[in-house]
Amino acid sequence: MTPELRHLRAFVAAAGCGTLTGAAEILHVSQPTLTRTLQQLERMVGVRLLVRSAHGVALTDDGTRALGPARDILDRVDAFTAAVGGDRTLRLGFAWLLPPVWFATFRETCTDLGFTVTPVRVDDPVAALEEPGTSHADLALVRNTHRPLPASVTSAVIGTEDRCATFPADSDLARRYRAGERITWDDLVAEPLVTNPNSGTTYPGSWTNSPVGRTVTTCANFEEWIELIASGAGIGAVPVVAKVRAPHPGVLYADLPDVPPSDIALAWRTDAETPALRDLLELLIPDRGCCSADSLTGPVFVRHQS
Repeated sequence: MTPELRHLRAFVAAAGCGTLTGAAEILHVSQPTLTRTLQQLERMVGVRLLVRSAHGVALTDDGTRALGPARDILDRVDAFTAAVGGDRTLRLGFAWLLPPVWFATFRETCTDLGFTVTPVRVDDPVAALEEPGTSHADLALVRNTHRPLPASVTSAVIGTEDRCATFPADSDLARRYRAGERITWDDLVAEPLVTNPNSGTTYPGSWTNSPVGRTVTTCANFEEWIELIASGAGIGAVPVVAKVRAPHPGVLYADLPDVPPSDIALAWRTDAETPALRDLLELLIPDRGCCSADSLTGPVFVRHQS
């Protein structure tokens, strides 16, 4: 196997920082991901490049000899990209909490292709595809895949996320859940619902038999949504990543046995595809009409083959 640019970037970053923690922060990847990348590089070249200890990392003799050529290769690639690629900044619009494993892999892949990925936090990722200025996005991570898209926007489902229900922490539902009572997804069908049409995964149609006249409170973003749940306005559901990364004293995240998973998609403007973006999409989503879903824990885009 031949080393890829991501392997060289990992090696140069680790050598420059002297710690894997610092290098991982610079590259915006997890430390386990960085460690695996460095181990892959060492297996490819057949020598140890770095010595790891409790104090950090240090170059071996082979690593010292390899560092200069590695830096030279990266400098030449960056110079080539600047000369022929123009603006290679890729703005990824997202509403809240990028899936960490997915984003680390996505960013590595884009970096290898000469793109600089800039995440852009917006209330409505789809709308950001059509907005000029600083809030504009070239690609959008879309969780509310049930919403109709503008004619100029195309999307492809890239995976699914497990979800959990959310209850106001002092509600009767929360007390019953804490007491060990079995509560199912269908038990929530008539509960007041808080929904975020811009980026949320849950809406009345998430239940096949949602009653007419159900109390539904809408909001514009995740921050408003979680505060409304905490205030007692209703229940909701959210990808499980929120349990760890968005705890709230007023919200109980409930792992019900049958909460349906939600799709997650990548969207872009078909009429605004630059040659560089088109090349990236062709590589990452060879069949851009594919709408199957699979886990986000595999490669950058995993599609279920039926």
